[in-house]
Amino acid sequence: MSVNFNPVPRVNPRDLSAPKQYYAFLERGDDVTFDELIAFIGKMSGINEPYIVAVLRTLEKVIIEQLSHGRYVHLGRIGTIYLSLRSGGVEKAEDLSSRDIKSMKIRFKPGKVLTHATKGFILQKAA
Repeated sequence: MSVNFNPVPRVNPRDLSAPKQYYAFLERGDDVTFDELIAFIGKMSGINEPYIVAVLRTLEKVIIEQLSHGRYVHLGRIGTIYLSLRSGGVEKAEDLSSRDIKSMKIRFKPGKVLTHATKGFILQKAA
């Protein structure tokens, strides 16, 4: 499988007066819609699409529920989904409150299957 990239000129943020340099940026393909994902899974697995939709919608609800309890959600060889917080610092533990939390994000850490999959990709400059 080949992955295309394009050269894109960028300014050095550490030295705005320096000449622009070219960096590789991934050439994105079209997004895969939920319906297309369902169809791909159906073709590869032979499972009827309504069952796939039901499982994925249930998985979505289970992930949200488990994240709300502060749990890491391990998706086997695919990876792990978890929450992270960013807060300001305070001098005393008792002074820390939810007002000090600046952001909460859902994070994904890819598992070995996804991480190793990229080793099989061939990088090529787009035409």
